[in-house]
Amino acid sequence: MISNIPLYFYPTEIVMVDDDQALAQAIVLKLRHKNFRMFHHPNQAQQYFNSLPPDAKNSVLLVDYHMPEMTGLQLLASIHQPALKKILMTSEQDYKIAVDAFNQGLIQGYLRKDEPHFIERLSIMIDDMTWQYFAEKTMAEVLVLGEYTDFFRDAACVKWFQQLLVQQSALSFAWQDTIGGFVLHHAGQKTSQVLVRSLPQLKTLAQAAQEDGASAEVVEQIGHGKALPFFGENTPYWKVKANEWYQYLYPASGHCGAWIFFNIAG
Repeated sequence: MISNIPLYFYPTEIVMVDDDQALAQAIVLKLRHKNFRMFHHPNQAQQYFNSLPPDAKNSVLLVDYHMPEMTGLQLLASIHQPALKKILMTSEQDYKIAVDAFNQGLIQGYLRKDEPHFIERLSIMIDDMTWQYFAEKTMAEVLVLGEYTDFFRDAACVKWFQQLLVQQSALSFAWQDTIGGFVLHHAGQKTSQVLVRSLPQLKTLAQAAQEDGASAEVVEQIGHGKALPFFGENTPYWKVKANEWYQYLYPASGHCGAWIFFNIAG
């Protein structure tokens, strides 16, 4: 499974197909922060997906295995969206069918409805699958990011960044080359930036600051990864005199491996 950080991420529609209306409603109520489209008849879901364009913004499909019109696997076989992540929900008696389908690559996940903490585990699986959907969608672009490529594919950085998104209640994000970092979108149309730098990048910047007359303290903070000057998205560092950089310094907020993060509130 690919574990890179996607170049962008935004809420998508989660489609659920289950003829058990009571359970389906319970899942939707418990996971109310997720955007659900629900069908109780597989034929309706089939018609819905057949009407969608190839780039439809659905990331995860939850399907019950045992339904009267067709089985969940029959429904999944009729839906042709390669990027869609498919989760099969089963009873205990159908569990082996789900395991076999997973091993054959027909589905990306499965859960028994009768297992403990079913809804909580389902929520985690949906989040993981949605992340994976965007990770795979943007992988080709990540591979041509030059010196940042290793950062996007570093397991420790993936974990740190996911934790940051939770802490800051970020709804979506997008990488921006112009700032060398992410723009995070929060509720109420608020945004913030998370800049990403390696220590070699910061040492090069510190040398430029020193040559341009920055104070020894500013040079030391930048060169040792303690702080970073940020002048705004459209203002490169060479347009501001280094002896003024102390006004624009932001402290490091975390690190993973060779990479250092700087969190800048919007």
